[in-house]
Amino acid sequence: MANDNTNLLVGCAAGFSGDRTDAALPVVQALIASGQPSALIFETLAERTLALAQLARRTDPDAGYEPLLADLLRPVLALCL
Repeated sequence: MANDNTNLLVGCAAGFSGDRTDAALPVVQALIASGQPSALIFETLAERTLALAQLARRTDPDAGYEPLLADLLRPVLALCL
């Protein structure tokens, strides 16, 4: 594989469950503006988050996922695609 010195930029738009839902848009805009290969992560599986999700599943078996997932993705998904 040739070394073309291309960087992969990684932007983080959330640090835990319940984090800000407005952080992703400026991160995505900066990644796009860079013109470089990029990835966006939402770190919503931290230990605290997993513990809260398991507690939620005790009362609702359909729970246990990031409840703000749609709110996190909606503002940036089309730009990311």
